[in-house]
Amino acid sequence: MSSNYRILTLFLFIALSFYYTEAQEFKHINITIAQDSIDELESHPFTNEDVHGDFTIDGVTYNDIEIHYRGAFYLLNLINQGSLRNWKIKFEKENKLENRREWNFNYENYIRQNLAYHVFRQLEVPVISSENVLLSVNNQLQGLYLKYEDPDNKDWLEEVFGNKDGDLYKAAFDVPGQPKFFADLTYLGDNSSDYFLHYRKQTNKDGPDEFDYTSIRLFTALINQTPDEDFEQTILDFFDVEEFITYLVGANFMAHWDGYPFRPKNYFLYYNPADLKWHFIPWDLDGTFQNYGNRNSIRNDGSIFHYFDGIAPYNNTPTEPLARPLLWRIMDIPLFRDKYCYEYQKAIDNYLNSDYLFGIIDSISAGVSNNSGGMELNEFNIDVSQVRNFINARFQNVSSELNGCQILEDPFNPITGLDPLEEIHLKVYPNPVAHSVIVETVGMRIEEPLFRLTDLLGKTFILSDIDHIENNKFKINTSHLAPGTYFLTLNNNARQFVKKIVIVK
Repeated sequence: MSSNYRILTLFLFIALSFYYTEAQEFKHINITIAQDSIDELESHPFTNEDVHGDFTIDGVTYNDIEIHYRGAFYLLNLINQGSLRNWKIKFEKENKLENRREWNFNYENYIRQNLAYHVFRQLEVPVISSENVLLSVNNQLQGLYLKYEDPDNKDWLEEVFGNKDGDLYKAAFDVPGQPKFFADLTYLGDNSSDYFLHYRKQTNKDGPDEFDYTSIRLFTALINQTPDEDFEQTILDFFDVEEFITYLVGANFMAHWDGYPFRPKNYFLYYNPADLKWHFIPWDLDGTFQNYGNRNSIRNDGSIFHYFDGIAPYNNTPTEPLARPLLWRIMDIPLFRDKYCYEYQKAIDNYLNSDYLFGIIDSISAGVSNNSGGMELNEFNIDVSQVRNFINARFQNVSSELNGCQILEDPFNPITGLDPLEEIHLKVYPNPVAHSVIVETVGMRIEEPLFRLTDLLGKTFILSDIDHIENNKFKINTSHLAPGTYFLTLNNNARQFVKKIVIVK
C-alpha cells in the first residue's frame, strides 16, 4: 500500500496528553429457577425443552419467563469444567426486554466475541448488539457474561432490513453426540426435505410453511447452476454482494475459524422482501482473534485470500464438506475480487487499524476491570494480551500483502477523472476553549459534508451544528459531548475518511 494512499485515511492523533475512559457500570442480571427445573435442563443440556423461572435486571423483575441452556461445544466445555452455564431467556410478547423477546447470555471471561461484533457493526455488516453484564443464578454470582440478541427476532429484522416478513434460515446443526448437518451452500436436491437441519427455518414456519424450504433450495440452485456468463449479474440481482464482501474482509482479518467460509456453519441467511435480495448475517463469533490450529484456521499470518480459490491445503477435518461454491464463484470474478481488495484496504485504514482496535479493547477492558476481579479478571486480561498480539501481527501481515493488490477506487462506484496519487485527506483542529473542532478537507470540494461521529463503543452522536466557515473548512460544535475519544467519519463520493479526536473540558 503506497504512502500516498495511506495518507487518505490514517488516524490523526491529536497532541493532547489527556486520555479519558469512562469505567462503565455493568447491568446486573439474576435468574431465579427451581432445582427441579435445573435438573430437567441438566438431563438434556443440548436439546432441552423450556422451563420457567423469573428474570431480574437492575432490580426490575420479569415473572414466569421461559429458560433453557444455549450453545453446543462451548456449553459442553462449561459442563465439563463446573457449574457455569450459558442461558437463553424468552420473554412474553407483551412484556419484552428492550423490545426483544429472546436474549442470550454466554459466560465469557474473554474479549474476542464482543470485540468481533463491535468491529462488524463498524463495518456495517448486519450483526446483533452485544454488551457485558454480571449474571447470578438464584442470587449466586456466576460472573462476567455477554448479553446479545438473536437475528430471528422480528423486531431486529425490521430495524436492520426494513422488513420482517422474509424467510430467515440458520445454518447448520452441529451438536455434541448428534448427527451433523452442515451448510456449505451446495445444491442438495429438488425436495425441501433435503434441506432440513442443514438450514433451520426461523421465520414463516407456522402450519404448512414449516416444511417449505423452497426459497433456500432456489437460492442454492442459483449459486450452483447459474451459467458462468450470467453469474455476475445474477448474483448481484439476488444477493447483497457488497455486504457479503465486507463480511469476508472482517472474517479474514479476525481469523473467524468457526464460521463461513472456513467452516460451513454459524451464519444466517435472510431473504428480504424490501429489496428482493438475500443477506448474510454472521453468528457465534467467539472463534476470532486467535491462532487456532485446527480445521481451516488462517492464523495471524494467513493470506487475505485464504480458502478463496480451492480446498487444499487448508482442511484438516475430512468429515466436513469442503466445497464453498458461493465464495469461490464470487471470488472468481475480477470485479468482486477487486472490490474485496478495495474494502480490505479501506478497513485496514479505519476499523481494522491497530490503533482503533486497541482503543476499543481499552474501553471494554476498563469496564471489565471495574466490574470483575480475581481469577476471572486475570483470565480476561490474558485473553486481551493474546488478542493484542494477534492484532499486531495480523495488521502487519495483511498490510504487507495488500501492497500487492492495490485498488485505489471503489470498483462498484468508480470516481472518473481523479488522480489516484492526488493527496486527499482531512485536517482536524480542536479548540477546547470554544468547544468546537475545525475540519478542513484538503484536495476535495464538498458542498454538504456527510459527517458521522462515534465513540469507542460505536455509539453515534448527532452533529446538528455544523458551520461552513470558509472554503473547505467546517466548524463542528462539541459542547454537548462528554470528554473522551471519538472518531469523526466523512463520506465523500465513494471514499471514506476517518480521524480520531479527543474532547477535553
